[in-house]
Amino acid sequence: MSKRPDPISATEQLLDRHLSSLTLLIGFALFLAMPFVLQAGAVFFLPLTAAVVISVILAPLADRLVRLGLSNGLASGVAILFFAAVSVVVIVAIMQPALALVTKLPELGARATEILQGLKLWLGPLGKSFDLEALAAGSSALTAGSEFLTALALSTPGALLEYFLTLLLVYFFVHSRVGIKRSLLLERDSVSASLTAARTVRDVQDKVSHYVGTVTLINLGVGAVVAIGAWLFGLENAVMWGGLAAILNFIPYVGPLVTALLLAITGIVEFGSLWFGMLPAACYMALHAVEANAVTPAIVGQRLLMHPASLLIGLSYFTWIWGAPGAILAVPLTIIVGVVLDRIGRPNLLGYMFGEPLFLPPEDQEE
Repeated sequence: MSKRPDPISATEQLLDRHLSSLTLLIGFALFLAMPFVLQAGAVFFLPLTAAVVISVILAPLADRLVRLGLSNGLASGVAILFFAAVSVVVIVAIMQPALALVTKLPELGARATEILQGLKLWLGPLGKSFDLEALAAGSSALTAGSEFLTALALSTPGALLEYFLTLLLVYFFVHSRVGIKRSLLLERDSVSASLTAARTVRDVQDKVSHYVGTVTLINLGVGAVVAIGAWLFGLENAVMWGGLAAILNFIPYVGPLVTALLLAITGIVEFGSLWFGMLPAACYMALHAVEANAVTPAIVGQRLLMHPASLLIGLSYFTWIWGAPGAILAVPLTIIVGVVLDRIGRPNLLGYMFGEPLFLPPEDQEE
């Protein structure tokens, strides 16, 4: 004789399924709507998001300065000044030779057009199957250097305003970090919620600061090698190439490809030879293969390595919203989202279709 299900239990399960479905629909709607809101309000949301990420990175430095005897306000100020000084040095080291290069864009465009036309003649009948005229026309777009300088001049005041706004927000977050942690821990309704909040804050700070600090050192090494290689190949502005390679290496997958493409174009134009001009790009890709597959996994460790699908989703999502700044912030933001989901429970969309709970329990309960 089969046992009849408890009507109260069945009702509770049905109610739980309905609430989970409503939560899923609301979450999906917010996921679709959020990019448009963040994109429309980029003037406000981008500095705020960047300030949160930077404050998470600088908080350990401020804590160490406090332990050395500095007051909280002075330690926070020193940490902000250190970040501002590093960012200004990087910008000047890259932008000054880059602007000098922009003034040579008309000449580079003309030389690129000549090389592409010569390549078509060299290919003979095979060259007719390639639309090299379109590539040549595209290379002639490099002559729009004055338009780029005009756009840069118009956008500089807004960029500086957002930069200083970000620094002010970073100082506020770093200076208030103790109070923010205290409110997260003490204003919870239960001990388990306080423990979850404490572990989440600890993991976010540890993983983001450790990842960004380690990857920054690796990228500085990559930039130094690229700068030396550019100097050995005879490329102009070797320091600019090193700085550009270091910054773009913060963007997974896309950044190294952009660096290789720029090196290939510049090498072909400056050397006037297709095969020799491709050597700088080929050497850089070999360097990137060693760094990405051997150096970074060995130094960063498996604990902080993320699934490639998560990186690509985060990269495409934040780049779609904020462009290049979003691409640079994508990895730290993806780490933060992953840590929070590990602590509160990850969505179980596939299992939910077969009757399982919408959220899986947190992976680590007994720390």
